[in-house]
Amino acid sequence: MKSILKSRLPIALVLCLLGGAALAQDDGWITVKAGNAFTFEAPADIQLLPVKSEDGFFGHYESARFGFDFEYGLYAAGMDYLRSKPGYDAEDTVIDGRKAVIFTGPIEGVENCTFETSAYVWVEPEKRPGLKLAINACSNGYAGVVQLHRLFKSLRFIEPSR
Repeated sequence: MKSILKSRLPIALVLCLLGGAALAQDDGWITVKAGNAFTFEAPADIQLLPVKSEDGFFGHYESARFGFDFEYGLYAAGMDYLRSKPGYDAEDTVIDGRKAVIFTGPIEGVENCTFETSAYVWVEPEKRPGLKLAINACSNGYAGVVQLHRLFKSLRFIEPSR
């Protein structure tokens, strides 16, 4: 038994190293700039779809595996109600040095959507205390959720010029 483990251990180690190298390669993601507010990493097929807004900065993006709306401003809607929604997880985290929470859970009754995942970030730059970003996303499968979590963690906020 020991000889089998010794002979297969180097092979397993090489496979792990090769797998890690494959993950480190360019996987087709690009950097997207959302106005002068923030950037994020996303699959290359991401598209900004038009959204009419009279108050604040809103947007809607679509990709093959997910879609999401965002609201950036002083009055971005809170999401704490998702903490008590059955089946939802809340991950308190830090995104670009700012306090954030990511919510994920199952959703029913929405076409092409089996999971909802949302991010809420307290941006609060010096010039605009209270500034927040709320993202509500929908995915038809767990692979989209994984991509969305990666997107959320890649958010980088553009500080307003003085």
